[in-house]
Amino acid sequence: MSLRAFLKGSSILSLGQIFSQLTGLIRNSLIGHAVSPEDFGRAAVFALVVSLVESISEISADKLILQYKYGGNKKVISGIHFLNICKGTLCSILIILLHPVFLYFFEMEEASWGLYLVAVVPFIKGFVNFDFIRKQRELEFIYLVKLDFFCQLTALFIAYITLEFIVDYRVSLFAILAQALSYTLYSHWQCKQGYSAKLNKPILIKTIKFGWPLLINGLGLFLILQGDKFIVSKFFSMDILGYFAALTMLALMPAVIITKVLMSTLLPIYSNKNHKNNLITSNIPYFLSFLYIIYIVLFGDFLIDLVFGPKYLKQDYIFILLGCMWFFRLLQAKIVIKEISIGNTRTPLYATLIRLSFVPISFVFVLIENELSSIVYSGILGEMFALLYLLSLRKRSALYVYNKSQVL
Repeated sequence: MSLRAFLKGSSILSLGQIFSQLTGLIRNSLIGHAVSPEDFGRAAVFALVVSLVESISEISADKLILQYKYGGNKKVISGIHFLNICKGTLCSILIILLHPVFLYFFEMEEASWGLYLVAVVPFIKGFVNFDFIRKQRELEFIYLVKLDFFCQLTALFIAYITLEFIVDYRVSLFAILAQALSYTLYSHWQCKQGYSAKLNKPILIKTIKFGWPLLINGLGLFLILQGDKFIVSKFFSMDILGYFAALTMLALMPAVIITKVLMSTLLPIYSNKNHKNNLITSNIPYFLSFLYIIYIVLFGDFLIDLVFGPKYLKQDYIFILLGCMWFFRLLQAKIVIKEISIGNTRTPLYATLIRLSFVPISFVFVLIENELSSIVYSGILGEMFALLYLLSLRKRSALYVYNKSQVL
């Protein structure tokens, strides 16, 4: 793949992700200004529940389509579609079964009905058409950009209309449902290939073999990124959870954009056996990491006030700490993508387990200090040690290189 194709693809994807994330941020800003921090905390729980079950079931089939030599094959995609339907169904059932657990951790008694309603989300997304991922193998991201932007725009529209009649946590719930439904429908509307879902045992085995470390990795990442909300909810009030969720969302948005752009553009490039390092593809992850921390430090208070209002400035120091945590995470991106590109999904898992080992420390910090910042400090330490582990890795032995000659 040429450098020109990389620059064109990454530019389109970056702009698309910026517009998509900004649209989502505008939606959350509308809700954040309209409802109380306590209700915003309840709204964050709905998003957390969906994120939890997706993390538990994330086998990274989309990454297999990008990484596998025959990932664009119709039989491969059809087998992954079947697996995705099964996954979505099981996730919906899991949310219903875990309902008492969520009520134990969060003050959601009056909003408990919403947990049942949000269980529909993974079932709907189980029928997504992955044809748009196939096009990413040639660094064509326009389909992905249209898809993300359309569903975010739909969710924004639903939130805006709903706020005319309801001003509480239910606005976020309806927006989440609208986003999932529009995502699935639009993925079918824009597809170039007919949709099919059929059990394919070789693909099932291959997907599980490729994805099980990333599945555990995804669960670990959830506990790292979202587990802090469980701690905040148990040790602090629901309005503090609202503050924390809002600031986390604001710090997370640019990091998500950077991570998605790097993964989607660099993974197919690094997976190409003819790829040769150049100045841009080798250093762009580090450049974007430093750009991110500059954004956090210089524009923190301004962005908090602009997006969520002055009432959220009470916890503005948390925003800087969250930015530091994500800075150390972004520095790891290049090594992680390179490992996945050779089919080695265990290294990202080991890095996540290192981060995860610091989650219990956050309990200790909170018990000793009783400060919200204690949770983020443990997260920063976890990211620093994970980075040190990845930097300590030596060049991969040929024994670890993924055998791309394998056929169906």
